[in-house]
Amino acid sequence: MGTTNMMRFMPIATTSLKARPNLISTQARPSCIVPTNHSREVETKLDRLTEQLSAARKLHLEVDPANAAMEERIRQNYRKLLTLRVALLASERSEPKQL
Repeated sequence: MGTTNMMRFMPIATTSLKARPNLISTQARPSCIVPTNHSREVETKLDRLTEQLSAARKLHLEVDPANAAMEERIRQNYRKLLTLRVALLASERSEPKQL
């Protein structure tokens, strides 16, 4: 009887890790840290624009205002995305768990 009660409260990732190894990446970390395809695209665009802007500044070239505006829009959208993910995580934690 004691072992069945203990089994019920064991995390899924430790009990079925060999059967489903992909659970490590999704259940070992909070959902707000796991990047989605959209956030990866945003990060890639932001990195590319940041590299272009820093290269232009190093060469003392005039920075294209369109690139600077695009960089700022991407930064704002990424901040909004992170804010929404944190809010989602907080709402998931505040909901009562149903067994």
